[in-house]
Amino acid sequence: MRYKHIVKMGRLVLPWRENIFSKRYLETERQKALLSAADLVITEKIDGLTTSFELEGLTFHTEDLHYKHSIVYDRVPVPSGQATPWLICFDISEGGIFIPHNEMVTIAEVAGYPTPPVIHKGPVTIEKLWELTDRTSGFASTSKIEGLVLKSQQLRIWGKLVTDEFLSEMGEHWRDRRPWIANKMCA
Repeated sequence: MRYKHIVKMGRLVLPWRENIFSKRYLETERQKALLSAADLVITEKIDGLTTSFELEGLTFHTEDLHYKHSIVYDRVPVPSGQATPWLICFDISEGGIFIPHNEMVTIAEVAGYPTPPVIHKGPVTIEKLWELTDRTSGFASTSKIEGLVLKSQQLRIWGKLVTDEFLSEMGEHWRDRRPWIANKMCA
């Protein structure tokens, strides 16, 4: 089973998803189902410019990390082959249907695009979920992660958890700041 995909203004809009977890909200049935899913995959949520492009009939959904938004990334992987620099591939869809995570990672690697680090697989408690946010980004030497992305292929549910720390430090929009600050690639 694959994810149903609807694109609106450059953002993924999935009407059946819970789009954010917060300590302030009561756990919903969808959140509870997602947290207990056997096929749950949790990856780092990346703070970049969301962009999509077509390649050989597939739509690659990426975060462009060229410029700092709120998080300083100083270890952005150099892409391989002809892949566009600065792009981190977080999903791939075909004909509006998302490809399973393991298949997505393989296709992205073959195309030369890095993917967000997998932080956890399998069921997780809400307490453990918040513990998983207390870490340095896989693309930074000192910056904490923005949050987590949670996906269950079987349940067709995905959600994101953005940390309160990240939300409180966002400030003005990165495009309004001058000069723009470039992130750094690692070899």
